[in-house]
Amino acid sequence: MPGPEYGLDRVRELAPKANVHRKRAKDKVRGFLDCSEREAEVYIRRELTKLEPGQYKETREMPDEWAQPGLVLDVYLYANDDTCWYVKFGIYEERLELISFHKEGDYE
Repeated sequence: MPGPEYGLDRVRELAPKANVHRKRAKDKVRGFLDCSEREAEVYIRRELTKLEPGQYKETREMPDEWAQPGLVLDVYLYANDDTCWYVKFGIYEERLELISFHKEGDYE
């Protein structure tokens, strides 16, 4: 299996200014943690810096209607505080695009 598209050092570097998408990331964290939108963004950006190579699951290209045309996304499953988070992101024009950050199995 080929590895991730993006190195985690680059992800950590870009995480503080990541573009955190609302529906599949911010809103999911807000609902789970019962926090503000700003607190959810801070949480997500901080947690991105904790990803480890062994948490990598796959790389996929998203359909254009979901993200920027041709955006390649890395997918990780990350456990924190007894919660497994599904994390999906890519880098577009030197900006980290955080597409998904929600509990594993939470797909509604």
